[in-house]
Amino acid sequence: MNLYVKNIISELSKNPVIPCTNNFDDILDSNYNNIKIVLLYDLNIFDLINIAKKNLTAKKIIILNIDTLKGLLADEYGIRFLKDYIKINIITSASPKVVNCLKKLDFPVMQSMFVLDTKSLKKGIELVKVGKPDLIDIRPGILYPKAAKLLKENFDIPIICSGFISNREELKKILDSGAIGITTSSHELWTLYP
Repeated sequence: MNLYVKNIISELSKNPVIPCTNNFDDILDSNYNNIKIVLLYDLNIFDLINIAKKNLTAKKIIILNIDTLKGLLADEYGIRFLKDYIKINIITSASPKVVNCLKKLDFPVMQSMFVLDTKSLKKGIELVKVGKPDLIDIRPGILYPKAAKLLKENFDIPIICSGFISNREELKKILDSGAIGITTSSHELWTLYP
C-alpha cells in the first residue's frame, strides 16, 4: 500500500471528515487546523500553482478530482506534472482510462463509483475490479449503507463516501457500515472532530 494512502487511512481514523472545496483558502482558516486532508475540485492549472505554494506551509494531504480540472490533460505528462511540481498526493477520477494511467505511473488513485441503482452498482464493481484503485469514492455517499454488503463481498478496498451527507447521524451510519471517511462541502461537518 502506498505511503500516502496509509497516511490518509491513519488520518481518517482520527478525523473521518474530508473537506471538499474549490477554494484552498477555506481549509487554511484557523478553525480547521486539525484537518490534514482536503479534496479539491473544479480548479484550473493556475489555481493549482497557487495551492502548491500555500501548501508548502500548510502541509495538507491533497486529493485532486482530475475529472473537473481545467487546463491540463489527464495523460502521463499531466499526471507527472501534478505529482512532481504541484505535489498532489492522490487523484480521484471516475474514468477507467485515467485510473489505468494513474496505476501505470504508480500514482495513488481513488476511483469514483456512482451508485444510482443495483445495475450501476454492479457495473461499478466490475470497473473497480479492473482499475484496482487504492481507495473507492462512493457517490452519492448517503446510499453506501445500502450497498455496503455487496461491496464488501467483492473487494477489500477502503471506501470514502461523497454526496448528500448532511449531518452527524448520516455520517455515523456511513462509518458504522464500514466506510473510513466522507468528503463534504458542508463547513458544519468540517468541525465535528476538533
